[in-house]
Amino acid sequence: MVSAPVSTAPVSMPPANGTLVAVSVGAPCTWTLNGMLKGTNSSIRIDLRPAAYTVTCKTAAKTQSKSVVIRSGETAMAMFQQN
Repeated sequence: MVSAPVSTAPVSMPPANGTLVAVSVGAPCTWTLNGMLKGTNSSIRIDLRPAAYTVTCKTAAKTQSKSVVIRSGETAMAMFQQN
C-alpha cells in the first residue's frame, strides 16, 4: 500500500482578537462602532478582530468619535470626557 506524502508546511492560524475598551466620563453614551449600534452605557468592552475602527460616543449634549487600532492580543482604550 502506498501512502500519500504528509505535508510539513506550517498551518496558518488567523490572528487572535484584541479588545476595545471605551469609557465615557461624566455621562453615559450611546455607543456605535463603525456605525453599528453597540448600546447605551458608561463603558463598553468588545472583542474584535485586529483592524482599525471608529468608536463614537453620543450624548444629548455632543457626539465624539475616535479612531482606534485593535492589535492581536492587546487592549485598545478610548476615553471620552463629557464635562
